[in-house]
Amino acid sequence: HLATIRKDVRMVKLLLAHGAQVDARGLNGVGDGWTPLCLAARSGAADVAKALLSARANVHAISANGNTALEIATINGSRKACQPVLEVLQVEMVASVLQIALGHQPARRPASAPPPP
Repeated sequence: HLATIRKDVRMVKLLLAHGAQVDARGLNGVGDGWTPLCLAARSGAADVAKALLSARANVHAISANGNTALEIATINGSRKACQPVLEVLQVEMVASVLQIALGHQPARRPASAPPPP
């Protein structure tokens, strides 16, 4: 989390290469309850966000205050940090549309939806 807060993309990549958990939530006063991606979005660290997303960070993870990385970057006016998050979301959306077009059922359904017949 310190590497993300300091916007140290080299250290983030090194930590990830040595097994750091990409979606670990901060504790002990360092990013408490926040994932590294949410911290990168908060600080506008686009390069760090790209590195985390390349390591498959959960783009849908919610910060300690209940916002996603995209919402955090938007709230903080960081267009640069929004871009890599939007790219991942766009890929997910296209994949979902293709699955539907091919007649596949979505992998997830809303909890309120009845089970398929």
